[in-house]
Amino acid sequence: MKTTQLKENIRDPKIYSNRGTSATIYKFSKNRLIKVLYHEKYSNEDLEYEFQIGKLVHESGIASPEVFGIEEILIGEELKAGIVMELIYGKTGLEIKYGRRFFHVLSLVKREAKKARSLGFTPIDYSWDGNYILTPERKIKLIDFFHWNHPDITRPN
Repeated sequence: MKTTQLKENIRDPKIYSNRGTSATIYKFSKNRLIKVLYHEKYSNEDLEYEFQIGKLVHESGIASPEVFGIEEILIGEELKAGIVMELIYGKTGLEIKYGRRFFHVLSLVKREAKKARSLGFTPIDYSWDGNYILTPERKIKLIDFFHWNHPDITRPN
């Protein structure tokens, strides 16, 4: 794995949440970010699983960020592995939850989940407000596929 020294922790909520329930998101380059799982119950196999699911989701034509690979980064003095993916700008569902467009946006999210189901995925928690982004072009991008399943990819125990 390639090792990179991070210079900046993303704190702009328009990009991604700084710290979710299982990961912290860091800016990796101008157009990429890296998702680092932080909870001790998650292994490198879990990281590899989410990478494989995310890659297949994107390659299947579901509106989602492109996933590039797994790299190691230095966070302070600690070396950690993370998933490198496309940086998507926009607003998460958490930011638009009470706006007048919320129900329209949610219908777009459900349409992508229906497409995912038709392609063999079992999309889990896709409609949670932090798991999708409305881009400035008013398109939906689903994010966070940690809990998703697909028959071609085996989840680690």
